[in-house]
Amino acid sequence: MTLEAGFRFTPGPRFSLETSVFTTDVTSDLVPFQVASDPGRVFYRNSGRSEYGGLEASLDAELFPDGTLRLAYTRTNARYVSFRPGGVNYSGNRIPGVAPRSVDGIFAWAPGLAFVELRGLWRQPIPVDDGDTTRAPPYFVMDLAAGLDGDALGNTQVSAFVRVSNLSDGYYIASVVPNAFGSRFFEPGPGRTFSLGLALSWGY
Repeated sequence: MTLEAGFRFTPGPRFSLETSVFTTDVTSDLVPFQVASDPGRVFYRNSGRSEYGGLEASLDAELFPDGTLRLAYTRTNARYVSFRPGGVNYSGNRIPGVAPRSVDGIFAWAPGLAFVELRGLWRQPIPVDDGDTTRAPPYFVMDLAAGLDGDALGNTQVSAFVRVSNLSDGYYIASVVPNAFGSRFFEPGPGRTFSLGLALSWGY
């Protein structure tokens, strides 16, 4: 069963705020796990009952002409209400693989055909096992992109961009494997990465 409620507040054309709260009650939720006899292979078992509840909020604002900001905040409380596999009691523990809190922000500046975009993502420590004994560390990463969008050269439209991901070249855990055998929970994200793109279209 899922219940959700929310509202949107728009006091003017340059500002809007949207938020929602939710709660979900799940019976026999599928829980992934691995075993020593077959490492790397994922098996599943059912929890008795699980609950997911939280808040989502987003803010969109035009800070100045051609400059916009978008912020998104998510808070999730995901827990086992009843889960006792093999006589071990995990009831009340956080569900692995779900970040309790995260903030995602994008600042964009688009004067004319050019654009610059800066994105930041922060995540709170993520539980990785049913016993809630180990968590992936928190992280903050930034990406930067710039380019031209639809520059006209006669009948040809040119779009180009350059992007730098993980701008600070920091170490972070991009994803986790819940209940992995041998504590192999963590999947590191890539270091600083550069990418280029070019698109051409033409017509009469």
